[in-house]
Amino acid sequence: MLTLTRQQRMRVPSLAAASLLAFAACGGSDGGTAPPKVVSRVTVTGATTTIFPGEAAQLTASAFDNTGAPISNPGSFAWSTSSTTVASVDQTGRVSGIAAGTAIITADLSGVKGTLSVKVNLSAVTAKDTIFTLPAQWVPPFLTINQGESIVFTFGGGIAHNAIFSKFNVAGSPPDIGNFSNQSFTRTFNTRGKFPFECTLHNGMVGEITVQ
Repeated sequence: MLTLTRQQRMRVPSLAAASLLAFAACGGSDGGTAPPKVVSRVTVTGATTTIFPGEAAQLTASAFDNTGAPISNPGSFAWSTSSTTVASVDQTGRVSGIAAGTAIITADLSGVKGTLSVKVNLSAVTAKDTIFTLPAQWVPPFLTINQGESIVFTFGGGIAHNAIFSKFNVAGSPPDIGNFSNQSFTRTFNTRGKFPFECTLHNGMVGEITVQ
């Protein structure tokens, strides 16, 4: 039978406590928290890669680690477009057509980027009969048409616009277009003359239609 002296018996709890502290410092038996996965690749996909001015499409970005496995809840992607005059994109990945052309849409996550090419096609209406919107500009701001012809106003880019004719008090002006985004509207000009219009939501955004 092992007999401990009084001094030895007092040291036993201290040794036990020290062993527990060392065990905790090593992370215990579960190995600690797994390190976060490193983003190795980003992809961008969409149901369609061809849209019209004023039309929008939702894109989706996905992240993968260096083993090729998808990363769930990777965080927020930073979205951008190579051409703001062709297509815009918001920070949810919703891309909107502005004018005919091709734009490269990029999703960036921690410096790793994925891209997708989006083509914007003109509709059946020819370009000379269509006025598009940039964030605060009509494109083109001035058009000349023949009496009885129509103009399509395409509000793209996910930003609300309007086209107000009535504030200029010109007889024969078409009806105003209210506040809308990502939609197109047709206005027919049956009277000869000059018909200015303005987007009252954006300072200085003025255009004019000449009817001959």
